[in-house]
This record gives sequence, C-alpha cells and structure tokens, in this order.
Amino acid sequence: MQTRNIYYILLTSSIVLLALSCSKDNNQPAPDTQKESEVAKYYIRTENPSFGSYRAYLYNLDYSLKWKVDLSGQYYLLTSVANQTIYFTSDFAITAVNIETGTTRWQVAGASGYFSNLAIRNDTLYCTRFATNTSTVQARSALTGELYWSVPLGTVSSSLTPGQLDGDHYYFIAGALQSFNLGTRKSEWQKVVSPSITIPFAIVHNHIILLRPVDISGNADLYSIDKGTGYVNWNRPDASGGFWMYKNYIISKNAASDQGLIAFDTATADIAWKRFNKTLISAADMAGSRAFIAGYHNPNGAVFFCADVITGDTLWKRPLTNLMFDKLLVVNNVLYANVNPFSVTPAPASGTTMSFNAQTGALIDSAKIGPDLMVLTASGKLLY
Repeated sequence: MQTRNIYYILLTSSIVLLALSCSKDNNQPAPDTQKESEVAKYYIRTENPSFGSYRAYLYNLDYSLKWKVDLSGQYYLLTSVANQTIYFTSDFAITAVNIETGTTRWQVAGASGYFSNLAIRNDTLYCTRFATNTSTVQARSALTGELYWSVPLGTVSSSLTPGQLDGDHYYFIAGALQSFNLGTRKSEWQKVVSPSITIPFAIVHNHIILLRPVDISGNADLYSIDKGTGYVNWNRPDASGGFWMYKNYIISKNAASDQGLIAFDTATADIAWKRFNKTLISAADMAGSRAFIAGYHNPNGAVFFCADVITGDTLWKRPLTNLMFDKLLVVNNVLYANVNPFSVTPAPASGTTMSFNAQTGALIDSAKIGPDLMVLTASGKLLY
C-alpha cells in the first residue's frame, strides 16, 4: 500500500474517531480512566445493512449472539445505559431495549427532528430534540419515555455529543456548549461556538475540558472553561482528534507537523511532554496511567504500543504486519483493537476485532464481530 493512501485512510479514521470519542458513559465521559476495575459482560455492535433500518446486536463474551433488534431510522447517533436498559438514538427515535431479553421497553419517535445529548440520572432521561423550526430541552421518564417537560431552545444547530449532568445543571452541545439549570429550566450561559456537530467535553472539578474542532482534518482547540460562569481559563491550538485524562494530565493527539502525542497540565495548560514524533495516530485509549496507541510512523510503518501517561515512556511495543487499527478500547486488562478493513487484503467482510493482554501486548484472540464494537460491563457502564 502506498504511503499517501495510508495517510488518507488514517485521516479518515481520525475524523470518525473524533465522533466516537465523545460518546462514552454519560456520567463518566470520555476520557474515562477508571476502566481498570471494570469487567466486560457483553459486546454490542450496530450496523445499517444496505442503508435500511439500523440494527443492534448483543453478544456474549464467547461471541455467541444473545439478541438483535431493529432500530427506527437510518442513522445511529448515541447509546446510553441505565436501569438495565440500553437507550439507542437514531435520526427518528429513542429506543429503550431490555439488556437481558432484547425486547423494546418503549420508543419515542421524532419524525420532524431527532434526539441527542442524552444524559440519565436515576429514572429521568434528559435530552435535546433538534427540529427545523425550533429545538427543545426535554426531561422524560427513563422507564416509560413519558414527557415530563419541554423548554424551547430556539433555532440551533444539531449535535452528536452526549450530555453531562453535574449537580442541578445539564451541560450539552447545541451550536455551542450550554449550561442549563434544571431547577429554573433556563440556559445560564453559552460558550465556544463550533462548526462541528461533535464536540468532546468532560467535567473535571470546577471546570470543563472541551475540544473544539476547527476543520475537517481533525485539528482542534483545547479549552478549559469554568463550569459556573462559562469563563475560558485557557485554550491551546495544538490538540487534535480527541483527548483523554489521567489525574492532572490531559493527553491529546499533537496537531503540529511532528504529530505523535502531547500531554498538558490540566490547571495551567503547560506542556508536560511530547512523544512519538512522526507518528500519525489512528487510534488511542487510556486506562489508569497507561495509554494505548496505534498509528503509522514515517518511515517505519504501522505501530502499536503502550506508554506511561506521566512520563510518556514506552512500556511495550508490538510489531504489526500488513494491518492497522482504527479503534482501541481497554476493559479491565483486555485491549480490544478493531482492524482497519482497508489495511487488510482481502478486507474482512464483517470487521475483525483482536484482543490483547493490556499489560504485555500478547495476543489473546481474534473474532469477526463487526467494526463498531462497544463493551457493556458488569457494573452497567457502556464503553466505546
């Protein structure tokens, strides 16, 4: 495969990964560094066969199919988990599915607009509904889908980002990052307008870390915003394509020409380290103090390794031959890697997921279970 073709594939993968990286558990947003204590229970994937209605599949850990369900709509948007229920959103509906049986508990259709910014607390589901003329913030029963209340937002652009709940505030993306007071049911501030519909953000103590895309190639500005006032504490232009956090460190892809990874101090935005120069990162994930990275190094080819978050030092490195990964996901001590189908000849028809020992990099197994792997843990977290 020619080098320029590999770079095109990795660039496309980075854009897709930016859309996915914002979609982890609503109360433990990406970047989630507490996964070392999680244990996988089921695998989930979604697909749209021939651009018909979306389908969701739940697999046991031995890769046997437990159930599949058809979802209303052609475009899958977000997934959340609570109350032994998986909540799927598409361009037409929210569909609540019983985890153990696959039966639909309830469905709310939105023919004239779609739902996004899902966040669930106890038995209440908060969301936004985007429509042509006006959009709304809504509170619904997570058990039945019943509408409790709806507040107009006006005409705002759509979003594919999960919402976040913090105290009596609901934070979401609707043309900009918004702070919505659930007590008064009013928006308190808006900040950082972006042309992108996918903006990863995480609430950390008294501030919000937000990655604002600035172009389709994945370049972005990284912001720290006071969650109470919307005041911008700092921003940096050298982040790209997602971010992860560990203690007082923020890890992101380096947007500079030397590429690789870059680590910032959360409070000051000072650079802690830069590593893995000339490596175009195609996939990354973090668990505890370890970062797992896959990409393409010029001129050495495909790379796959584990690094210490605090120092940036390499802990292990595994050679790759004639394949690359476009998604990494760590659960407990298992590292799942989705094979980029364009890097394999012939390309796997249904997508291949390989699993590795996260401590050593040793291969555990490989199975064709689809390219859009998610893991549902025993504690009820959904990890993307």
